[in-house]
Amino acid sequence: MKFGIYHVIEDLPLLPVYDYEAPPLGLLYIASYLEKYLGFKDIILERENISNLIEKKPDIIGISSLSVYFHKAIEAAQKIKDNLNIPVLIGGPHITILPEILPDVFDIGIIGEGEETVLELIKVFLEDGEFRLENLKNIQGIVYHGHTGTVINPPRELIADMDIIPFPGRDLCQPLAPTPTLLTSRGCPYKCTFCSPSRYWKKFRYFSSSYVIKELSQLVANIEGIPVITVADDTFVIDSERFKNIYKFILEEGINKKVEFHVNIKASVFKEELCKKLKDINVTKVYYGAESASQRILDYYQKDQTVEDNQRILDLCAKYCIDVTASFIVGAPVEKREDLEATYRFIDKNADKLLNCAVIPLLPLPGTIFWDYAIEKGLITPRGEHIKSHGDFVYMCENISKSEFQVYLNRFNDLIKYRVKRNITLGERLLLELRELERGSGLET
Repeated sequence: MKFGIYHVIEDLPLLPVYDYEAPPLGLLYIASYLEKYLGFKDIILERENISNLIEKKPDIIGISSLSVYFHKAIEAAQKIKDNLNIPVLIGGPHITILPEILPDVFDIGIIGEGEETVLELIKVFLEDGEFRLENLKNIQGIVYHGHTGTVINPPRELIADMDIIPFPGRDLCQPLAPTPTLLTSRGCPYKCTFCSPSRYWKKFRYFSSSYVIKELSQLVANIEGIPVITVADDTFVIDSERFKNIYKFILEEGINKKVEFHVNIKASVFKEELCKKLKDINVTKVYYGAESASQRILDYYQKDQTVEDNQRILDLCAKYCIDVTASFIVGAPVEKREDLEATYRFIDKNADKLLNCAVIPLLPLPGTIFWDYAIEKGLITPRGEHIKSHGDFVYMCENISKSEFQVYLNRFNDLIKYRVKRNITLGERLLLELRELERGSGLET
């Protein structure tokens, strides 16, 4: 039996603030879990074109999809059904939070953490050669189509000991492996209102320092090309004792002399002592979510972060020569012109301290208050067809017209292009200043 797994990313660009392509770690964890606990190795990963996977004629295909890619997942599943008479599974945050909308083209949806659930499903398929309703009813953490409608089974408990999960099967990504990426936790302890991980993962858990150290050693031993490892979770340093152990190991083994680290981090925990330690282990770039330079909006997002935090991380990284990329979210229902102007001034003031940044319209994601708001206002449908790409946005701002908001977006784009980017020319800087003068005088709308 062959199990095909498909990571939906096609036709959608990276967010401009991120300059690395992370591997589909969720699928790779499942692949290695199947190998370790079931001895099942016949797994085919496709990351670019579903037709390539169809040609290999797997017996089951599992698709992983975020909300912004869900329409692509449906298209891929339909193409599979048009060519192969096989079961198609869907997993990821979207179907986990909205299991009741399971499209007909999918046979089964995986709700929440996938390792144990997929293992149980593969066991059933290996024994019976198909998925029968009488067998599915006993599997926790799935949604499927029953005789009388959609059936949502009881949830599956999260894996208690994260360290029993084997390292992700990165060999499946060869020979076109993306940026080496390390994920040291699952979930998030914070409650930002625009984000849905707390609904997806239910609680925050992390791998032990010994687990992270072993995985890091494996990554360093097998790294190819540019020696950079990206730490994807911004909770990497949240447990000080765990970070101390990892920090000590990196220095003792001289890993800081072999690779650079790029880390995601939360501004509120970024203090000078931590900055020094990150510099010690050769962190050369940090990514952080600034979100806004208006404290009113930060509080509205329940970000547990201040404008001073946003400034401090930039000042410290400039002091210790660490590059910074930042992301901002605009377009909250309560946002006003003065909030947008504060964010604009903040980016402009700190342009020389930013390697890159992105200003992204607020997207109502399932499981957030903004999803509920957009549903109530009739701006979206429960199936989420409005979410097509990072470039699309649902306009929710009540205090500014959509046309004026688009002008602000254009201003932010110009600011990033002509001020933040390091290769700006004198002519480009003059052009930006001229545009700002025109806007200030009312000549441009």
